[in-house]
Amino acid sequence: MKQKKIATLALAVFFATGALAQKSVDVKTADVPAPVQESFQKHFPNATGADWEMKGDTYKVEFRKDGSKHFAGFDKNGTRTKHGTAISSSELPENVRAAVLKDNPGAKIEDVYKVEKDGATHYKMELDGKTEKKVMYSADGAMVKEKLDD
Repeated sequence: MKQKKIATLALAVFFATGALAQKSVDVKTADVPAPVQESFQKHFPNATGADWEMKGDTYKVEFRKDGSKHFAGFDKNGTRTKHGTAISSSELPENVRAAVLKDNPGAKIEDVYKVEKDGATHYKMELDGKTEKKVMYSADGAMVKEKLDD
């Protein structure tokens, strides 16, 4: 019985630690490593309103450029891992829109981003409906990721 309690406790700690590791933590610009800041400035020289956070090992920054909302991810060495640009829902490719609405009947598509990651284009969006969630679809209309809003 004692071993079962220890195993249960160990599993609880393991899952709690994993959940915490995926939470975003706000980071002050002054605390962002120099290689990350330099890469950000190189890729987005006219960016304004940078708001940094850390999720796992990735530095994520939300900012504005040329009047549009953007986000980007960088590893600790300053390598850009992703870039997203806000677009209107009317700019979604029709095959992506059709797939989202087929998979989520009655949902309203909001806050759409065109995301470039690992040489591929994806579309990240928030859905408002029976269940509020964030989803990501590939350019060919396949669901890549789904997360319920907290």
